[in-house]
Amino acid sequence: MVGYVVFGGMTATTWVQIIKAGLLMSGAALLSVLVLAKAGFNPIFFFEQIVNSPDIQDHVSKLVLKDGVVLNGIDAGQRFLEPGLFMKSPLDQISLGYGPGSGYRRHAAHPDAFLHRADRPAARKSVIIAMFIIGAFYVLTTLLGFGAAINLTPQGSSRLTRAATWPP
Repeated sequence: MVGYVVFGGMTATTWVQIIKAGLLMSGAALLSVLVLAKAGFNPIFFFEQIVNSPDIQDHVSKLVLKDGVVLNGIDAGQRFLEPGLFMKSPLDQISLGYGPGSGYRRHAAHPDAFLHRADRPAARKSVIIAMFIIGAFYVLTTLLGFGAAINLTPQGSSRLTRAATWPP
């Protein structure tokens, strides 16, 4: 790929990005379908599994939440679905919201979207398609995260994270 980009210029760079995006979206879509298949393609059952999972409830009950309330049972499972579970300060929430937002702007203003388009409508269409693909990927990664919480459990996930951390 490096050689292809070096000798192919901006056109090659654009095609490499298209191929990478296709592979990324295909993999995320396949894994999301597998996660949903495990829940019988029923989103209500999927979220009920999250709320009623004893591993997730135990994980949330051990956390020190920003409001200082200790949750148990269904309340802990419901809190796991709410945004900002690990956010201790408003600055954390602002920075987490800013990251994806700046990613959208970066992709929308990327020169590849404009350099290889004959006219403005084609460039605009390219940017809109890219924005929808990015938005779909964010939805899929959320689904994959909840699927990992159900199938791998938060405890198993943290063990894997510690094992993959370098240096050990």
